[in-house]
Amino acid sequence: HDNQINHIILNPAGTLLASASDDHTVRLWQVGTGIEVSRYEHSDDIWRVEFSVDGCFIFSTDIDGEILQWE
Repeated sequence: HDNQINHIILNPAGTLLASASDDHTVRLWQVGTGIEVSRYEHSDDIWRVEFSVDGCFIFSTDIDGEILQWE
């Protein structure tokens, strides 16, 4: 990330970590390697990120309250 990280969370399997940042991105990382595997962009700072119960989706919310769903 290029700015402050506001939230991190592991997926239900414990293999992926999602991070939400003031750089307007959600990034998905492989836990074992630390390699970034995906990046999703908002139009503003992102406050929170969550995985769905089955781990298939990521939900994020930004400073304006916009909630986005990612696969």
